[in-house]
Amino acid sequence: MKKSEQTFTTNLGIIRSQLKRADYSGVDFRGYIDEMGDMDRQFGYEEVNADSLQFTQGKVKTMRQKEWESLTTEDEMALIRQGFLFVKWTDGPSPVGPIASRRLNLINNIDDVTKTPRPGQSANFLLMRDSTLVYAVVNGFLVDAGKEAKPYPNSIGF
Repeated sequence: MKKSEQTFTTNLGIIRSQLKRADYSGVDFRGYIDEMGDMDRQFGYEEVNADSLQFTQGKVKTMRQKEWESLTTEDEMALIRQGFLFVKWTDGPSPVGPIASRRLNLINNIDDVTKTPRPGQSANFLLMRDSTLVYAVVNGFLVDAGKEAKPYPNSIGF
């Protein structure tokens, strides 16, 4: 992370809060940064050593709603590997809230993209080594760019 042109290492604690569905048929998740700083004495369900990695904001891909709806899981993973974490529809506003079985987030306001990590902010960013993607964090779920993606229940519309 950089602050005042100084680069330093910090820990990020991410929480995936559970959101009960309106029809009580299950839960969705919303990932956000809960803590930053020295968390050496804390443990998580999923941990990654990112000592040599740099925080980078995800890119926004613009497309029509029909294009979004036709994307396969493989298409979405290919976009994530290119650094895209968000899709903005060009032909109208997109839904807000949990989006089941999708990999990419929808966004209506490009200013909502994570630029600098801080507590309370959505957990959507890239972890890079030089200019190579190592991990993507999408709605708080860790995606290893070098492996086949494990499914996660939902992305988010902003």
